Amino acid sequence: MRRRAVFAGAALGPLILLGCNRLAPVYTVSEANFLGAAPLTRRGDQIRRAAIRLNWAVQDVRPGVMRATFNARRDQAVVEITYSRDRFSIQHLESSNLSFNGGQINRAYNGWVQDLERAIIAGSAA
Repeated sequence: MRRRAVFAGAALGPLILLGCNRLAPVYTVSEANFLGAAPLTRRGDQIRRAAIRLNWAVQDVRPGVMRATFNARRDQAVVEITYSRDRFSIQHLESSNLSFNGGQINRAYNGWVQDLERAIIAGSAA
């Protein structure tokens, strides 16, 4: 009986450690397509509305480029959104408390960016 408990603990140990790994490759949006056609200024408005709805703070950098910041408790993610009339991209700029190591980041970041991507696409249909 005791051997089974030791064996079970040894077998489950690596699985438990895998569940604790909260890092994943950084999610980047590259040239995603908007739905429908619209001028550049309207695309900027659509991106801004989508981001604000998800609690991202947005700053215009120049036409076709925005900087968006998301704060969750003590975690922060900053991305650059580049866009044209037809496509947009979202690139990681900086982050804090998300264990970014150049290629991987806390999975929460990826969820935030994926939510933003979906909201931008959905908002571009209007």
